[in-house]
Amino acid sequence: MRRLVKLVEDIVYGVGYEFGDIWKPKDTSLCAVIPILKKGPLSEPKYYFLDEVEDKVKILESGSIDELVLELDPSVDKPVFIRGGTLFKGKGTQSRTLRYSVVLIPNKVSRIRERVPVLCIAETEPIMIHRELLYAKSLVPLDLSTHVIKGNQHALWHDIRSLSRTYRTASTLIDVIGAFSSHYRFVEEIIRKIPVLDDQVGVALLDFEGVVGIEIFDSPMSWKKLAKRVSKTFIETLVKESELFELRKDVAYKKVREFLLKVRECNEYKVYDNEGTETYLLESPKIIGEYVILNDEIIHLMVFRKKRVPEIRESEREIIRDLILRDWRTYRLHERGLLYRLAMPSLIVSHNHKSEMIMSALKEGPLTWKELLSKTTMAKATLSDRLKSLIRRGYVTKVLRDNGKEAYALTAKGHEFIRKRRREHLL
Repeated sequence: MRRLVKLVEDIVYGVGYEFGDIWKPKDTSLCAVIPILKKGPLSEPKYYFLDEVEDKVKILESGSIDELVLELDPSVDKPVFIRGGTLFKGKGTQSRTLRYSVVLIPNKVSRIRERVPVLCIAETEPIMIHRELLYAKSLVPLDLSTHVIKGNQHALWHDIRSLSRTYRTASTLIDVIGAFSSHYRFVEEIIRKIPVLDDQVGVALLDFEGVVGIEIFDSPMSWKKLAKRVSKTFIETLVKESELFELRKDVAYKKVREFLLKVRECNEYKVYDNEGTETYLLESPKIIGEYVILNDEIIHLMVFRKKRVPEIRESEREIIRDLILRDWRTYRLHERGLLYRLAMPSLIVSHNHKSEMIMSALKEGPLTWKELLSKTTMAKATLSDRLKSLIRRGYVTKVLRDNGKEAYALTAKGHEFIRKRRREHLL
């Protein structure tokens, strides 16, 4: 924490850092961007970004919804930094996003294999073991960052579904991000105009409520490499406009300083530790984020205004467990005088034990009709009925095996349901 405190205080009090001129997309925009500049000689980053060694890193399916395996080639001569929120597109398996930033440390003798924490961003896609994923060269939008850092899978799925309905696209985050650009064609031009200065190491984004987020690297060279991609995560903030509000520059700088000083009050949790590199999550009632240390120096800090996710009291959790046997639908729960709409991650159906038998049989991997029939010992009509119901509700999908045979597999939603039931000792 002492390194973090020193960094934020140095930025706030102008010790080696300063704020650049405020930039707005339009006079009527409800947002502003403030560059964060570093004084003194420029230093070369002591790490690569994934873009620079993309052909030397393999992204492999682990078989678990919340993990991927990264393989790093021994020819890589520097650590590889991968920012939290990076998207990976599945090829025959579900797409994911990295929960928090990690640094891969190379081994000159052999390939290293590192398991990293992820969240699913395509709930109806299956998990197919040994499949490879692609680096999507995109980041989670800022509005979803709270869910990703906290590891809140169901909240993330819920908001992706909401966005997919808004932009009328498939309910995968990669499709939603593609729809952003189509819907707001002028945003690409705005992003190109966001200043990237020679001595800039980061940025603060503000809206009419205050600071939305701040991201900082240790080197201007690092910021230049990722600036445009980070800026794309601001899309929904950049497009908001109103003629009723006027930005006061003196207040904007003050708000950024106040926000940074509040970062000192966050609780921190070490979530990643690997041969001289550590990642810490930061959380307070109003702020969430992370910072990364490499060789005793902070190389990356990102902190955001926390998005509120409704807490569910224990009495309401009991209601949810009772509802777990019913159809998927949206329920209204009243908490602390506020009404929330929560998508319930439930299975399901009458005779739900039959559906659970099928899902339990599929948790180890895809099965053909005959294999399922043998494993579950159900009547053909019952198995057919339960499979149709599970497919309709997005818990099971059809896939093709390498030999061309059709098989049934659990989707990401199906795997998450199994994990949830295990935790509750119901399976």
